[in-house]
Amino acid sequence: QIPLIGNVLKLPSEFDRFTWYGKGPHENYIDRMLSAQTAVYSKTVDDNFFPYIRPQETGNYTGTYWMKLVNAEGNGILVTGDEFEFSALRYSPYELARKDHPYELIKDENTILNINHKQMGVGGDNSWGAWPHDEFLIWPDKNYSYNYRIIPISGTINEMEIARKQYTEIEGTIVTDIKGLTEEEAKQVILESGFTLGKMTVGYGSNYEEGQIMAQQPGAGENMPEGTPINYTVSGGSNLALNKPATCSTQEGANPVAHGNDGDYSTRWCASNANNNQWWKVDLGTVYDLTYYRVTWEHTEAYKFMIEVSTDNENWTVQIDKRNNTVVDNTQKGAFSAQNVRYVRITVTENPSWYWSSFYEFEVYGSEAIAESIHNPINNKFGLNIYPNPVTDRATIEYHLSSPSVINISLYSVNGGKEAVLANGYQNSGLHKLLLFNEYNPGLYLLRIIGEEGYANRKIVMGRNITTSSIINNKGTRNK
Repeated sequence: QIPLIGNVLKLPSEFDRFTWYGKGPHENYIDRMLSAQTAVYSKTVDDNFFPYIRPQETGNYTGTYWMKLVNAEGNGILVTGDEFEFSALRYSPYELARKDHPYELIKDENTILNINHKQMGVGGDNSWGAWPHDEFLIWPDKNYSYNYRIIPISGTINEMEIARKQYTEIEGTIVTDIKGLTEEEAKQVILESGFTLGKMTVGYGSNYEEGQIMAQQPGAGENMPEGTPINYTVSGGSNLALNKPATCSTQEGANPVAHGNDGDYSTRWCASNANNNQWWKVDLGTVYDLTYYRVTWEHTEAYKFMIEVSTDNENWTVQIDKRNNTVVDNTQKGAFSAQNVRYVRITVTENPSWYWSSFYEFEVYGSEAIAESIHNPINNKFGLNIYPNPVTDRATIEYHLSSPSVINISLYSVNGGKEAVLANGYQNSGLHKLLLFNEYNPGLYLLRIIGEEGYANRKIVMGRNITTSSIINNKGTRNK
């Protein structure tokens, strides 16, 4: 779940008082607002902070139509919009999250103004740990948008009149849905629609295949001016641990081991006691080359842990060592590289405070291991063919590209080690042929081609080493 969607602004500390037309006078949240009435209220930034025993979100107001933040002379800004949320404090969200007691908080030299679309609910129906109800959560599988205006003001103004003012929208173009397309397909659609290419990121945790677009911003259906950058996220693959068999050191009755990888962020695995070195382990079923992990803890704390990997469930290698972790976060994630992995184990070496070892979801990402591909070479997106095979003197590798792209063709040994890079670079669309002259050690090998369309594998039985290779283009001539 997403904690909140919004913007954080910093203004000089002289802007220390605010007035708003929205729900109040006390702080309120989407699941704590029935007692708040819509009216015009005023406060100072200092008075807006409540010193909870443990610092946390405070001073938030929902259902806001406008708010102004000003200095002693009445100069400042007016923010207007359609029922947004806001808070104005002396402390940043990061400062509130990382301190255990109010007296430890350090005031920012600026006023921190949060202008939010929405913030997830408070929860706590059982008085201490329950998550908010589903309708008060912000789910990550959809696009969100909101708008507001910031207007400089000075002295006495009519806030209600300014807030009612309508602004003419710029004529634009409807954004096309690019989710599910390959990156090259998405780029073509973006440019043909009159937009520009925005920032590309790689994301995890979706049901989209590796290489497909899993999210975009602005979202599909939005009306945007020509030339607007379209940002997009390419899927790094699906969660390999999802619903795979798992075991653990101990488990609490209502929070069993299977809840740690069931894909549901409202259920969790929890150990049955507060002892350190509690572990949770998943069997991926076959071997993979892993590239990324993510663990979503029950609490926003500095959990100390390590992640180990194994091929045989007996010999283990530490891949992620966070036994000295000091980062306070609800989610720990990151890239790593581990080959031929079937078993993954996370051990909580030290629990924060009095909490027990517990997380909502453990995820790992990657691709089919090269070694496994030797025995199960099923992917063939490029029409990949090798002939003759077994190779006696030389072989022709034939493949087809549906569009110009950068490709890599490599040869791997049966244990997954890379033996040679046969091609690496930009190639035009059409039929391509790569000659392999057979001067290689006898044995079984795997040929893998990777491009923007995906990847393909084929077994090769070789007799001698390859000493030279050349490309035959789609006209049949050889390029040395």
